[in-house]
Order: sequence, then C-alpha cells, then structure tokens
Amino acid sequence: MINKKASNCHLFGMVMALFVLMLTACKTDITPVIPSSTPPATLPPTSTPTLLPDLAIQNITIQSDTLDICSPFNGPLEIVVEIVNRGQGNAKPFAIQINASWQTIDTWLLPGQTATLYVPTEGATQNNSIKVLVRVDATNQVDESDEDNNQREQQLPLPTPPPECLQTPTPAIIEQSSIFTLKGHTAKIWSVDFSPDGSLLASGSVDDTLRLWRVKDGSLLRTMHGHPFPILTLNYSPSGALLATGSTDGLLRIWRVSDGSLMRTMQGHAGWITDLAFSPDEKQIVSCSEDFTVRLWRVSDGRPVQTIDEGMTTLTSISFSPDGNKLAWTEADGSVRLRSLSGVWLHRLKATTLAATSLVFSPDGSRLVSGYADGTMRVWDIKDGALLQVLKNHATAITGLAFSPNGEWLVSASHDATVRLWVFDGENIQNLPVLIFVGHTGPVQSVAFSPQGELVASASDDATIRLWPVPEQ
Repeated sequence: MINKKASNCHLFGMVMALFVLMLTACKTDITPVIPSSTPPATLPPTSTPTLLPDLAIQNITIQSDTLDICSPFNGPLEIVVEIVNRGQGNAKPFAIQINASWQTIDTWLLPGQTATLYVPTEGATQNNSIKVLVRVDATNQVDESDEDNNQREQQLPLPTPPPECLQTPTPAIIEQSSIFTLKGHTAKIWSVDFSPDGSLLASGSVDDTLRLWRVKDGSLLRTMHGHPFPILTLNYSPSGALLATGSTDGLLRIWRVSDGSLMRTMQGHAGWITDLAFSPDEKQIVSCSEDFTVRLWRVSDGRPVQTIDEGMTTLTSISFSPDGNKLAWTEADGSVRLRSLSGVWLHRLKATTLAATSLVFSPDGSRLVSGYADGTMRVWDIKDGALLQVLKNHATAITGLAFSPNGEWLVSASHDATVRLWVFDGENIQNLPVLIFVGHTGPVQSVAFSPQGELVASASDDATIRLWPVPEQ
C-alpha cells in the first residue's frame, strides 16, 4: 500500500524540479534590455538684445526773446538746443549742460522724439557771436548705443533783423555825361555802328542819309545818299571794308567804305527791313523784316541764299552767333527764336506776350540777352534755352543792346532817353546798372560798343549821336 503523504511529497518535488528547469531555459532565451542613454540637457534660450537709446544734439541756435523781431537788438537772448533720440530704446530722464547752466528732461524721450530747451545766454560776446558748449546726459544717467555724440561746441552769431525789417537802400547809380555830341542829321537817327578798328562811326537816319564820322574828334567825314526812304538799320562788315543798310523801302544796300560808293542793291523783302547783320566770315548778310520773314544773302553778288518763312510774326531784331553757326531774332509777339544756320530749330524762347524789341549774344556765345517793350531784359542759356534772369530798370522799351568786346559790360538803350551800363560776370548780369548815360532829349534807338571797349555810341530821336566814356572794370 502506497503511503499517500509520501506520494504527495514526491509529486511536489517533481513539479518544483520542472519549474526550475523551465526557468533556466527561459533565462537563456531572454535578451537583456539595455536602458537608453540620458537625453541631453536642453540649452537655455538666447537672451533678447537690449534696445538702447542714442541721445544726440540736433541743432543749436540763438534768438531774441523780444516779440517784435524788427526791434533793434537790446537783449536778452536765448540759446535754443534741440535734442533727439536717434536710438531704438527709450531714454529715461537726463541732464543737459549748456555752458554753465544745467537743465533736465523730466520725461522719457522715445525713439525719434525731440526735446527743445530755451536757456538764457551767459558769457561775453565776441565779434558779434557767442560760444556755446552743450553736453547731453552730462551726468551719464542713460546707457546709450553711441556715447560719442553727446557734446558739441559752436560759435553762434548774434541775431540780426531779417531782410524784410531793413530799409531798402537806394542804389548809388552814377549819371555820366557824354564826351561828344555829333550833330548833322536833320531827323531822328535809327542806327549806329563802329568800324572794326574803332576809328569810324556810321549812322543811318530818317533823313534818308548814311553818314560817316571820325571818332577821335567827332567830325563828319562823309554823307552818303542812295536810299530814297529812311534808313532803319546798318552794320559794318567784319573787315570794315563794307557797310550794309536796310530801309523802309524793303531794300538792302551794300556800300564801299573807302569812297562811299554804292556797290549793289538787294530786293526781296515786302516790308520795312528792321535789322540786318553780316556773318562773322563776311560771306553772308541776314536781314529781317515786318513782312514776317528772315532772308540770307550772299555778299559776293547780292543773290538770295535762303528765305525763312515759317509762321513768324513781325521781326524786330536779328543777329548771328559769335561762331556764325546760329541765328537768333526777336518778334512782336514776344518770341525769341534760335535756329542753326543748317536749318535746325533750336529754341523758341517766350516768357511774355509783350513785344521783344532787341537782342544780343554774349561774346562767348553762351548767353542771349533780349529786350522788351516794357523795359525788361531777359537772359537765356543758349545750351538748353533756360531763362536765367529777368531784369528791369528802364522805364520803357529797350531798343538796343550791346556787349563790350571782353564781355565784362552790357549796355542798353531805351525809349526812356537813357543808356545804361551793366556788369556781366560771364554767367549773370548784375541786378542794377552801374552807370546811367544821361543827355539825350528823345528816345534812344540804337547803341554800340567800340571795338576797344572804351566808348559807347548812342543814336536818338533828337537827331544826335553821343559818345560816352566807359570806366575801367
């Protein structure tokens, strides 16, 4: 008989052995788990950059605190200082030193904001000025992005009344008498011109005569007849051998100066010939007329070369440019036209509807000066046609203009019976004339400079020619 207790023990032992065996087998199949590495520590975020202010001196001026700005200076004065925050941060309150005075900005100054201080002046003036030393943030209360622009020293001129407070001074314009008065014509004289060597003077008159005068003593040398009508314009040739004249009969005539003989007559204009000029090379003559045309003529045989008839009005004066490549003329509607000799229109200069009555090129060809019926002159830039100046001193129409050979003077003639001398600096004309030539008793119709630049000749309705001395520049 089997012992039941022993049997149970045997069974328990077998189960335990089997468990141990299974546990051993399991240990051989299980792969050990390796723990993951510790993750890296998170880097701290970068700090936000600090936005700093930048206090700077924007302006320093000095002013009178009187209410009437036109009162004479009798103090007191204030120094005006403008401070600006040019940085990106706010500036807390800070101190400013202005000479020996201290001021504070009691509020925050935000980026872009300005503050203005008014401080009574201290210290003695010197040479009508006062020295000012300004230090911003003088006690270093504000951290700034730029600490090097916080100080400025400046010499400030004392304030003076503005121009509108000053009386307009009366210009000191000298009146000059003529040295010669040439008499002989019996009616008004329309035109006058010097010979290229300056020894002779030619004049054309309503008395239908052309006259030659000796400049050195004002004596009459010759009276030349040929025009049956008034002579309105004349011009010496560059060589001085010829004279060209234009008349109310629409005819041009060329005269030999040596003996006063008439060489040829040119016909083509249908109205009064108001002006004419020889080309610098003496090969052509240009003329303009009340018939609205400009005509070019060959000097050698008097034959017409070209007629310009392109919508102009009555023409009043005409000139070749100094280089001979351009023509300029004035018209009764206020136009000033500039055209190349090859036929290209360069400019139509018009700033008024009043009649343009005269014109002249500067000797270097860079400027064109035109005169008008209201007594004004306008200065134009030849290159781009820009209007550079408008000048007025004559009371009525300007009828003649001439530059001195060296370009330092401009002379103008007017129906106000005066001739006026102006200074030209190569670019601009001085605003007021320096001399008024007084003596004519009627309107002045024409004016000319001597080739040496020491004399001015003028012709008038009073039937006289006057010679005026030109001062040294």
